[in-house]
Amino acid sequence: KFSHTRPDGTDWYTVNADLQYGENLAEGYNTADEVVNAWMASPTHKANILKPDFTTCAISTTTQNGRTYWAQEFGI
Repeated sequence: KFSHTRPDGTDWYTVNADLQYGENLAEGYNTADEVVNAWMASPTHKANILKPDFTTCAISTTTQNGRTYWAQEFGI
């Protein structure tokens, strides 16, 4: 399930609330430039990227049936 809600219905950060403090998701963008431009054009996604409290970031992609999914996780 590609969502801010986990398959069991709990919030995304419950995977590990000690590590995860922000999340950006995107789908359908083919390049890193495209997805970063989209995130920066969105006030809420941009706020996550620029939040000075976040000191770590991980980005993951997967492609299923020709469609790329992106997840960006932030920590402190």
